[in-house]
Amino acid sequence: MRDVLTGLDSVIIIFYLFLVILHGLISARKETSEGFLIAERNLGALANTATILATKTGAGLLVTFVAMVYLYGVSAMWFFLGASTGYIIFIFFAVKLREISSGKKFYTLSDYFFDQHGKTVGFISAAITLVYMLLALLLQLIGGAKILEQISGIPFTYSLLIIGITILIYIALGGFRAVVKTDITQLLLIILLAGLLVYVMWHGSLSTLHSATLIPAKTAPVKSIISFFLLGIILPFASGELWQRVYAARNVGTVRRSLILSAMIYPCIGVLLTILGLEISAQVRVEDPDLVLIEGFVRLLPPGVLGLAVVLFLAAIMSSADSYLFANISILLQDFYARFKPIEQAKLVKLFRYALAIFLAICLILSFYLRSMVAITFIALGVASVIALTAIAAWTMKKITPLTLMGSLMGGFTGVLVQIFLPPITETLVLKSMALTFIGFFAGSLLNWFFGRR
Repeated sequence: MRDVLTGLDSVIIIFYLFLVILHGLISARKETSEGFLIAERNLGALANTATILATKTGAGLLVTFVAMVYLYGVSAMWFFLGASTGYIIFIFFAVKLREISSGKKFYTLSDYFFDQHGKTVGFISAAITLVYMLLALLLQLIGGAKILEQISGIPFTYSLLIIGITILIYIALGGFRAVVKTDITQLLLIILLAGLLVYVMWHGSLSTLHSATLIPAKTAPVKSIISFFLLGIILPFASGELWQRVYAARNVGTVRRSLILSAMIYPCIGVLLTILGLEISAQVRVEDPDLVLIEGFVRLLPPGVLGLAVVLFLAAIMSSADSYLFANISILLQDFYARFKPIEQAKLVKLFRYALAIFLAICLILSFYLRSMVAITFIALGVASVIALTAIAAWTMKKITPLTLMGSLMGGFTGVLVQIFLPPITETLVLKSMALTFIGFFAGSLLNWFFGRR
């Protein structure tokens, strides 16, 4: 823990926090219930693209991806290549999803399963998606607090509170529309600041990257490369916040254009982060890969620019954390509460605000005790692979039965839980989770065939 921020750095950070709260105030003006919950289902292609990309460029990605570059070099880029491919494949499902949801007022990933495959599959998918979204949210909160603690000297607990309260204010004020508006601003900041930091490092005194002899050749094992690429492909199918963007899009054409743009821009973000990671790797040696990016910024950036680096982190954190927090509350209230006790939309918005505060408080407490970002990342991605493969099966197999889908969900999720207690937790957890999901799928199919014969 240290305090390396200058007065200028602090001013830049405070101005950024003020800016995102201002977005919440603006979004709250003349806000309707449907606007609060899903932005009136009227997002254009550029706004939708910005919120998709901003959500996927969070603290977990920044810290973990740069750690992977530190460990494996350029081969970590396979994740972004897989993600770009995944967005293209997801287009075909997203178009169908938008058509199915039209007129039915879907809000969550599990609304699709409730509508197409019944209550039991819907509730199981909602529970597992809630676990994934919770882990994804914890990653952002922990990452943000670690960054502020390491750079500013603000204790971890107070750093958590600063980030959490800021997010709570603008979401409680403006809802989903505030999430989208802040995401647009934050994506621009992420790209501009990442580019600026690369430029400063490349053209400043840190020109070591130009000398290949100073950077040892690194490459990931084949199984890790396969994990990175497959994970990138399937992740959109597990991303409840991405499904919300599909429901919020103005029409099918908007969905298609925003996903094509996302597939084109996302690898560019990956290239910027890879260059950043390689430059830092040439100068910094740490025992904890979680700290590579933080240590790189602290040691290598001049005063003033360090404040911009913190804003880059905060923009990445908040653009993801707000989406995951909103998705979590949507699951709790719309997939569970409202299905047992129907509620008017206006009252739902009021309840939504209370639930935001309570759920975020619980997450802040959990974040205080769970601080290993890399381990949480792989567990979250393992859970995501279960949801994604089940969603792909439900989409591609016309006659799939609820029992088969239940076997897929329960088999894969149970496998993830078992692996948590069998360290070490690495990226191969994703491959194992996928294999167990397939086993659960075939077990469910076998049970369905057996009971069909009976």
